[in-house]
Amino acid sequence: MRRLDAAPYELLLGLGLVACEPPPPKAPPSPSPLRATVQVIDAEATAVEACRQTAGELRSWLAEVDALGWPITASLDDDGRRLVARAGAALDDPAPVAHLTSSALFLDGFRAPDLGTLGERLGAWLELRRRTLESSPFLANPRLYLAVDADVPWSRVVAMIERASASGFERVAFVFLDPARSAPPLAASTIDADLAKLDEATPRRRQQLLAEELAFVHQDCTSTLQVVAQLGHELPEVDEALAMQLPAALEACRCQADVTSIKSLHWALFGNPRPASMLILPLALPGASPQRTLCAAPNAPWSDAHELVASVASHGFSSVAFALDPAATEPQANAPDTALDSRR
Repeated sequence: MRRLDAAPYELLLGLGLVACEPPPPKAPPSPSPLRATVQVIDAEATAVEACRQTAGELRSWLAEVDALGWPITASLDDDGRRLVARAGAALDDPAPVAHLTSSALFLDGFRAPDLGTLGERLGAWLELRRRTLESSPFLANPRLYLAVDADVPWSRVVAMIERASASGFERVAFVFLDPARSAPPLAASTIDADLAKLDEATPRRRQQLLAEELAFVHQDCTSTLQVVAQLGHELPEVDEALAMQLPAALEACRCQADVTSIKSLHWALFGNPRPASMLILPLALPGASPQRTLCAAPNAPWSDAHELVASVASHGFSSVAFALDPAATEPQANAPDTALDSRR
């Protein structure tokens, strides 16, 4: 028998010992440049799609705010809580707001001395806009918003309409609470504490605070900041431009701005916490024969008398007049019912 040399034997033994041990771990393969590129593209596409959805949600929210109509709560005493509730069209254009209560009159949020001086103030309001806003479509057919508390007697409504017509207003839009509309939910944002200061700020300080918040909210998104910076100062222009341009601008900067804060700031500027509705009637020109005359007893409360307005608002009359019922010219202190009449 041939004897194995020591060196080969030891070599075989060594190989056997190595074979009995677990194999060493394999080194991870180097990443493929193509695969890494695909991963980057996938992440980019995911981010783009997420931003598109965010911008779409903002677009829908802005449309929901716009559908609430023009906010007039600040022009109403007690936020208009004593108005009659009735569904109708949303307030769609800025116009002067007169608010009649049983004992006071407010014009654009400021208390007016009395009905006697209202005609002069309304006339001055229109004249100023004719001089400064010659191309405004509002001046072609001037409208007055008239909010009336439920307990206001018909006689005060008639007197108010007479002043408005004599001052050059051709339409009156009666304002009601709208039970069919509600404000969209608004999540808490990082600027809420700063926005709360607006309520107690002077007009000058309010403008300063809003400018600071606009710069802060949009500082990380150049495209939305440019949209805000290029806006005019007329309320409808700003509101419409933001609704149309802001979502696309947000996508352009890959949603770098804080969308929750954008919503809070927009709500502070254009929000409508108490949506209202309106019924519009064309007023008969002073001295002209109206197509329809609405009559009620002088002491008829607006909570009942507003039904007259509702009964003719959708008939397309070219001119409507308001008058006291000649059969009930004296208010009756304890009358259980009041006379309402709609006459041709």
